[in-house]
Amino acid sequence: MDDSQNAGRARQRQKARERRRNRQPMVAKKTDAETSPILTTNWREIIYFVNDQLHQHPMAIKVISVPMLLLVVLSVVNLVFGGRVPPNVFIMDQPLGGMPYTDAVERLEYTWTQDTSIRLIVNDRYWIATPTELGLELDKITSVEATNGIGLAGLPFGYWVDPIISVNEDAMRQYFEKLATDIYIAPSNARYEWNEGVVQGILGQDGIQLDVNATIENILQQPLEVLGSDVALITTMIT
Repeated sequence: MDDSQNAGRARQRQKARERRRNRQPMVAKKTDAETSPILTTNWREIIYFVNDQLHQHPMAIKVISVPMLLLVVLSVVNLVFGGRVPPNVFIMDQPLGGMPYTDAVERLEYTWTQDTSIRLIVNDRYWIATPTELGLELDKITSVEATNGIGLAGLPFGYWVDPIISVNEDAMRQYFEKLATDIYIAPSNARYEWNEGVVQGILGQDGIQLDVNATIENILQQPLEVLGSDVALITTMIT
């Protein structure tokens, strides 16, 4: 009985040894970090390098980073506002920021023809004229295109762009020569008049006439200054 038991145990030990020999070795599953050690190492090296440079050369990094940041911002602005007026930009006091160029051109056209007037003053009298009547012509398309490149200069306080205008001197001269007839006052001598049974003395007075050439010359020196403002016309006295 003991011999049979010993033989059985021997056979069990033999089978156990065979099972161990046939068993596949266990392989640990690699993580994503272990399967791509090059990529992980590169990112770590980059992070370490940038951090090291920031500590060693803080001022140099600031000097370089500011223009780079501005370049990035301007690139974003150009991407977002391409074909549009940059933010917070004004022409003729019209807020055109963010508007497509075509809409901004239409707004300027309406403002020029409908909302802009010039008051021409002689002493206590005045006349209202439009820019077109005075021969002032707005280049609305070029005015809007002139906003290109402003970027974020309008933030936060606004950026004003002068309209681009030209002057038709012939039309201006024609207008003022016609207006001169309304302005003209002839001189008069002192005299007496009979009024309701009473004799009244009338003082003489000097006459007045428009100096067309001087008025035109004055406007041509600063044509933008007359838009939407009062313009004192230049006159001469007639004795």
